[in-house]
Amino acid sequence: MSFVSSTLFNRLNNISQNSTAYLTFPTNRTKRFEHSLGTMKLCGDMFYYSICNSHSDTLNEFFAKLNTEIEQIVKETILSENESKYYRKILEDKNLQEGILLDFESLDSNTTNIFYNSRIPNNVPCEYRIHFSILFQAIRLAALMHDVSW
Repeated sequence: MSFVSSTLFNRLNNISQNSTAYLTFPTNRTKRFEHSLGTMKLCGDMFYYSICNSHSDTLNEFFAKLNTEIEQIVKETILSENESKYYRKILEDKNLQEGILLDFESLDSNTTNIFYNSRIPNNVPCEYRIHFSILFQAIRLAALMHDVSW
């Protein structure tokens, strides 16, 4: 993962998670780097098991709303010529719109890979497997980067 090897994230190796607690408890030398990795793991697990323990009607409703939100964000950010409330277009790429638009049908071909499927619960409807993967990785990335400040 390129985020873990970035300079911005690696600055967390120099920050203690528990300040001066190591003076009283010498083995308590956890850094924010390790804390962020653990947070990423736990947040991913919480999301995974919440999906595993959800009723099928709840899952269908959740993923239908997620699909609507993804389509709206893509339409408002990529297709709009106006300034977006989600992010700024800083690249002057003429093919930005075509390159970023998600084609779920082509992404769905990856779902036959056994490694890809290992973290997708069996109760996720087939048409929403890629949606689960996108949200799962987004949650893990947000948890990983929660201590990083610009």
